[in-house]
Amino acid sequence: MRALPQHTGSCLALTALAAAIMAVLIPLGTYAVTLALFGLVHVAVELRYVDRRFSGRVPWRLGTALVWILGVIVLLRLLQLGGVLERVAALRWELVLVALLVGVALPVLLRAGIGLSLIH
Repeated sequence: MRALPQHTGSCLALTALAAAIMAVLIPLGTYAVTLALFGLVHVAVELRYVDRRFSGRVPWRLGTALVWILGVIVLLRLLQLGGVLERVAALRWELVLVALLVGVALPVLLRAGIGLSLIH
């Protein structure tokens, strides 16, 4: 095992101290930077986990439909953030799409005997 460079411990301590000070002084900025740095990586790791864990149990057509619907929801949010779509309109369409998600997934769950346990 290779030894760490001599000043690694003090660099880590200073970095942790700087992060703690930033979190106290500018919490929203710290949150935004942290989310920007680690958010996409976190989403990618979660998606990989979900794919490996459930891909054998989810029919290909259902998975494709769910991804498309979720993609449209993401697009609606981006359009809202960009000022192209009003907030109320985006929320209404998002609710319709969430209902569509349930409508697409529930029949598969019911056929597998899982859906009723989720309702009760």
